[in-house]
Formats: sequence, C-alpha cells, structure tokens
Amino acid sequence: MKSVEKVTVAYFFTIASKSIPFAFLSMALDRVRSRKFTGISFSKLLGTGSGKTFTPTDADLSRWGMIVVIERDRLEEFDCSSIVFNWRKRATSEFRVVLSPISSHGLWAKV
Repeated sequence: MKSVEKVTVAYFFTIASKSIPFAFLSMALDRVRSRKFTGISFSKLLGTGSGKTFTPTDADLSRWGMIVVIERDRLEEFDCSSIVFNWRKRATSEFRVVLSPISSHGLWAKV
C-alpha cells in the first residue's frame, strides 16, 4: 500500500467587527464541511485570546484560526475551496503556514 504524503496547514485570519457573526456561524458549519473535504484527515477550528486567562472575556473576536491535516496533492484544491475563500473574503489579514511532519503519536479528539 502506497503511503500518501500529508501536510499540516495552519490558517489565521483577522477580521473586521462586522464579520464576527460570520465567524461564529463558520465555526459551526466549517467544522463539518472541512471534515467532509476529500483528503483531510484532521481539522480543528480555533478561536483566539490574549493568553491571560482561559475565559470567554479573554477571547479575541477579531482573530480566528483553522488547523488542517491534508494530503499534499489536495492542498491547492482546499486553498481554493469555498471554506477558505469565505474567510479570505472577509479577512483584513491572513497568516498561512504549511508544515511537514517530523513525527506523530497519539490521538487528538479521537481522530
């Protein structure tokens, strides 16, 4: 059986306050949509905070993220997908990094 090369991609988007309702809705919908995308074996959507506490009052509603483990040959298709496009359309800035695995073990969220 041939091994498929996978990469981890981290996206972080900064959005304007008028796009906060979109972000909340996307946290629910994109969770399901990203996991159904062919080639993705893991995805996690993220909110951010200042790091001072781990409470709702610490949340930064202007910054959101997504971590995806995907087959390398499907990455370009995912980057052009409506999931990423909708975030980019509303973002005032984006940070994206593609990471190659060094090693892995265990499970996160039973995946």
